[in-house]
Amino acid sequence: MSQDVRARLIRGFAAQGFGQIVTLIIQIVSVPLFVHYWGITIYGEWILLSTIPAYFALSDLGFANAAGTEMTMRVARGDRPGALEVFQSAWVLVTGVTLALTVSVIGLAQQLPVPRWLHLSTLSHHEISAVITILVIQLFFDFQTGLLGLGYRADGHFAVGTMIRNMIRLAEFAAGMLALILGAGFIGVALATMLTRLGGNIFTALDCRRRSPWLVFGIRHASWITLRSLISPALSFMGFPLGNALSLQGIQIVVGVVLGPVAVVIFSTLRTLSRLIYQLMSAITHTVWVEMSTAFGAGDVALARRLHRRTCQAAVWLSVCLSVGLFASGHTIMQLWNHNEVPFEPVLFALLLLVVVCNSFWSASYVTLIAVNRHQTLAAIYAVATALSLGIALVLTHLLGLPGAALGLLVIDIYMCSYVVGKSLVLVEDAPGDFFRYVLQPPVADLMKLKARWPAREQKIFP
Repeated sequence: MSQDVRARLIRGFAAQGFGQIVTLIIQIVSVPLFVHYWGITIYGEWILLSTIPAYFALSDLGFANAAGTEMTMRVARGDRPGALEVFQSAWVLVTGVTLALTVSVIGLAQQLPVPRWLHLSTLSHHEISAVITILVIQLFFDFQTGLLGLGYRADGHFAVGTMIRNMIRLAEFAAGMLALILGAGFIGVALATMLTRLGGNIFTALDCRRRSPWLVFGIRHASWITLRSLISPALSFMGFPLGNALSLQGIQIVVGVVLGPVAVVIFSTLRTLSRLIYQLMSAITHTVWVEMSTAFGAGDVALARRLHRRTCQAAVWLSVCLSVGLFASGHTIMQLWNHNEVPFEPVLFALLLLVVVCNSFWSASYVTLIAVNRHQTLAAIYAVATALSLGIALVLTHLLGLPGAALGLLVIDIYMCSYVVGKSLVLVEDAPGDFFRYVLQPPVADLMKLKARWPAREQKIFP
């Protein structure tokens, strides 16, 4: 693996790690500030209003992901005109769809009895419509930020783009909290974050233009033929959030129906704790995704094979080691976290950690498929498999209680490991025996090499 690839991976991991820190800051700081300045009731109404735009967060229909992969492969082949064609085609579609949706939601907010539906009493109907309008416009700007990020990703600046996007998130949060502290209401807080997002977009557009002058907005190079070629991989991406929704929310409904609300709290709390590991795995796979697309675009199957092996090896050993550590400290963490109000169930927690290990393994492997937009069948299988897992969990929960719900998830994740790894090995031209011997070997030697090659402190990580 070349020095350039290693450097880009290290920078990508650092940028993704910073994103996790930003998310943690937002989650930890926002709740006490909102409760202190607004009180629980008003804060609850804000949560209800701010979730409305979240329902439209997938309205790009997966075209940004599909276009980003295609652009990265074309740039790796030296085909920047082709990458520009993909970019403008995706930009025209995503902008048109999200703009139409934005206008529709704003219009509906003016007409529909949102206060009555959501039991809101603090604001007038006019004020609620204004807040929804601002939040939806902010979401539209967020889609534009994501499209700008495709340029960074395709041109080898993934870490820079990720860092800038997370800085915008942090600035948005800081602006909103400053407005809150200064006494602003719903409209003031929403307006502060929206204007910050707009400023961030302007900065991102200028910086992207400086780094990648070939990437320009417009419609001149947009092509219906190119757009049509993206429809299948783009829409297939929707299978992953659908499957995640079934896995995350659907299983809680199963537990609630069979065992009641107290069991839901226990299951949800322990699963949230176990999925801390998955957040780290997600940061790794998103970084490798870009390099995998570049390798395939350049026709370097050997590099793709090495990336696949090392990513899966890291996923297995990191998830296993972290799971052992979490299980050993789980009871103590639960005591500190919720003061023994939610009991610690060791068998359930162990099974949930096994789910995370299996999920981390096949998620590391599936990057090979999405890196070349060959994930259509996988996405459909994942959505169907997670739906089936709910049926299995329903039966097992009746028989075994809470551990049965975790077993229902585990069965499907074991199947996904078998299917995904098999498909990925064919794509990277790897032998199963050689692959598993590498993955199951502790990465001690690689860690020592990485330590020896770590950039000097004075080196700029983000040039």
